[in-house]
Amino acid sequence: MNTSNQLCVKLIHCGNRDISNPDDHQDKYVFYMPMGIFSLANSIDKKGFDVEIIHLDLEANKKIEEILDFDTLDAVGLDWHWVNQGLGVLNIAKLIKEIKPDVFVFLGGYTASFFAKEIMQDYPQIDATIRGDGEIPIIELCSALHDYRHDGNGERSRKHFSAALGEIQNLVWKENNSQIIFNELSYISSAEEMNRFDFAEIGLLRDWKYYRDISKFWTKFASVAKAPLFFLEIGRGCLYRCLICGGNVNAQVCINHRKNQVIRSIDSVIASIKKGISFGYSLFLSSFEFEGSEEWYKALFRRVREENLNIYFVYESWGLLSKSLIDEISGSFDQAIITISPDSADLNLRRKNKDPRLFYTNNELEECLNYISTKDNIKVQLYFGYFLPFETEETAFKTMEYVTRLFVKYSCFTEIIFMNNNTDPCSSVFISPGKFNVTLAVRRLNDYLRKIKENFIINKDAPWRRFLLEKPADITDAEAVNLANKITLFTRLLHFSHSILRIFKEVKTTNIISDYIRGIDLSNAELGDFDIDRIRNILIGICRQHIPSYSHPEIIHLIDREYKELSFNSGLKNITFFAVENENNRRERMTEDEKNKISQGIQKAREEIHVEFDL
Repeated sequence: MNTSNQLCVKLIHCGNRDISNPDDHQDKYVFYMPMGIFSLANSIDKKGFDVEIIHLDLEANKKIEEILDFDTLDAVGLDWHWVNQGLGVLNIAKLIKEIKPDVFVFLGGYTASFFAKEIMQDYPQIDATIRGDGEIPIIELCSALHDYRHDGNGERSRKHFSAALGEIQNLVWKENNSQIIFNELSYISSAEEMNRFDFAEIGLLRDWKYYRDISKFWTKFASVAKAPLFFLEIGRGCLYRCLICGGNVNAQVCINHRKNQVIRSIDSVIASIKKGISFGYSLFLSSFEFEGSEEWYKALFRRVREENLNIYFVYESWGLLSKSLIDEISGSFDQAIITISPDSADLNLRRKNKDPRLFYTNNELEECLNYISTKDNIKVQLYFGYFLPFETEETAFKTMEYVTRLFVKYSCFTEIIFMNNNTDPCSSVFISPGKFNVTLAVRRLNDYLRKIKENFIINKDAPWRRFLLEKPADITDAEAVNLANKITLFTRLLHFSHSILRIFKEVKTTNIISDYIRGIDLSNAELGDFDIDRIRNILIGICRQHIPSYSHPEIIHLIDREYKELSFNSGLKNITFFAVENENNRRERMTEDEKNKISQGIQKAREEIHVEFDL
C-alpha cells in the first residue's frame, strides 16, 4: 500500500465509455455524475484523507495506468447509481484488481445497494458495497483502511481490520474473502447532516472545468442549452407510489431504510447555488418534490431574487404547478424550463401508474400549459412513455394522437419526448410484474448486464432499437416490437416540426400521421427504415397523397430545408457525447486558452443545431 502517511482514495464515475473495452463506447445516458459523489468526496477530504473524483469519460484515450498512480493508490470507490453503468463499473474494478490486487475496491449507489448480495457473490473484484446513504459509512471505511495500512499485513492486523469492517454502518463485505457479511443498514442521513454536507465541492473533480463545459441540458432551446448544468440536491427520499419509478416510497425503504423525506434548508441550498456559480455554472436543475414543497420553492426563488443570483433554472415537476409557483419561476430567472410527465394520454392508465396525489387530467394539464404560455421566459418539456403497466396498443395510439395535438397547439414553447420505459430495479413493476400485467426481460442483476451488452455493444450500430425490458403481458413479443417501432417512427417524423405543422394546416387534421402509422407493418424494420432519408421520403409521400398539387413545391422545399438541418444534427448524436468523443484525443496537449476555444466552439455548434423557429 501507499507508504506515505495519507490514505489515497479515488472516487471513480464510469460513464458512457468503458475504457477497458474499446467496443463499449455507446451513449448509455449516464454521463452525468450522481449528486452525492461531491458530498462523499468532501466528507473524506475533511477527515484529512487524500481524495479525488475521476470521470472516466474525460479520460477515454488513456490507459488505466495513466489515469491512476498505482504506487500510491490505496482504495477506489465506484459509484453505481444507474443500472446502465454496470459493465463499465465491474470491468474497471476487475482491471484495477489485476494490476494491484491489494487496492480496496468498493461500490455505492442505488443499483449497487439493491443488488449488493448478487454483486458480492458473483464478482470477486468487489471488496465491499456501501448500501444507502454513504457520507458517514465512507468515512468509517476510510478510517479502517488507514489504520490497517499502518498496522501492517500480519494476522493480528487483519483480524483488527475485519473487526473494524464489522462495525461500519451499511457495509456489505467479505470476511476472509469468502463469507459475505451484511452489517446493519443503520445510517440514514438527517436533515441537519444534509445541511452540513457540501454538494458543490466541484474542485475535488479532476478536470472539473472540462466536465462543467460539457455538462448541458438536453433541450432544443438554445438560450438554456448552452449554459453549464449543475444538478441541485434538495433532499432525499420519496413519499409517492408511482409504479415505474425505482425511487418510490417502497424502494426508499428497501434500499435506504428511509421512511420519510429529508429536505435541506433554503440557506444550505442557496450556499450550493453560490458555490456552483463560483465554479462557472449558470443553469441549475432541481428534481425533488414533497408535500408542501411549493411554498418551500417559492421561498427559495425569492431568495434567488433578493440576492441577485443571475441564473437559469430547470424545475422538474412531479405533478402540476400552481399559477403562483409559475409566477415565482418566471419572476426569478431570465430563462427557465419546466418538465412535466403526463406519461400517458389515457386517464385510466395515468391514474393506475401515478400516485393519486400526483394525478391530473388532460384538461388540467392544458390549463397549466396555457398559463405557462403567458410567460415569455419559460419553456416546457413534456414526457410521455410506453409500455406502461396495463398499456394496450390502443392506449399507446391514444397517447400518440394526443402528443400530436399538443405538438400543434404548444410547439412554440414546448418540446415533447415520447420514449419507452426502462425497468428500474426495485420499482413496483420490477418487484411484482404479474400484479401489474407486465412481462419483464430482467429479474436479476445479470439479466440487466446481459441486456446492456446486447443494447450497447452487440447492437451498437442500431442505437434506436433498444430491447424493451418490459412489455404488457397481453402483447406478444412480435406485437411489442411492431408497436415500439411505430412509436419510434412517429417520434422521428416529429423532428420535421415545421413540415409536420404545415401538412396539418393544409389537411386540417392531426390524425394523418397516426393513421399512416396504423396502416403499416414494422415488425421486421431495419435501421434504414428510420434514417433521415426515409423519414423525408415518407413526408413527401404523405404530402403528395393528401395535399393539393399546387402546394407541393413549397411544402417539399420546407421538408428539404429541415432535412438538411437534421442531417447535420444527427451526426452529432448527444451533444455531451459528441464533445467527449471528439476532443479527448487532443485535450492533454491543450493550453487553457485552447480548451476555452473548444468549449466556445461546442457552444456555437449547439446554437447552430438548436435553432428556435418563429412559429
